[in-house]
Amino acid sequence: MKNLKVLVMLFLAVSILGTACKKDDDDNDNPLSGSYKGSASLTIDGTTYSTLDSDVAEIEEGVVFLLQDADGVPFTISLVNLPAVGVTATLELNGDEDLPFILCANGPIPGVLALVSGSGTLKRTSEKDYEIDAILYGGMNFMDEYPIVGTVTVGVIDVK
Repeated sequence: MKNLKVLVMLFLAVSILGTACKKDDDDNDNPLSGSYKGSASLTIDGTTYSTLDSDVAEIEEGVVFLLQDADGVPFTISLVNLPAVGVTATLELNGDEDLPFILCANGPIPGVLALVSGSGTLKRTSEKDYEIDAILYGGMNFMDEYPIVGTVTVGVIDVK
């Protein structure tokens, strides 16, 4: 049941990003990361990603944003069921559905559509800042492990 909820939330986050992201009608399909609000620096499976492809937005469901992989292709990161300021939440793959979790969709691991946090921590250090030190699970039956560490700073709160 948890996997079904995770996939539903994942696709919800991707849908929200599709309507909430900045879009330009000119030929510049890849604007500079500095034009987006917020920041993220996440190391996933040994590779650091810090180039934004959207604002880092906090919505009712959590924090959602796009990062670019090494080829400039965007992928989605979502932090769901956020902890309170000053709280370090423990992440569990098969835990209570109200626990915080991290989702990663459409990259950056080739051939892996979705990654979900299964262990580690998500710490909210301030209203806008988060620290991640966790393991993402993906691949067949979510059995492959990919470490994720880094920081996220929200740039836009309450996107409608």
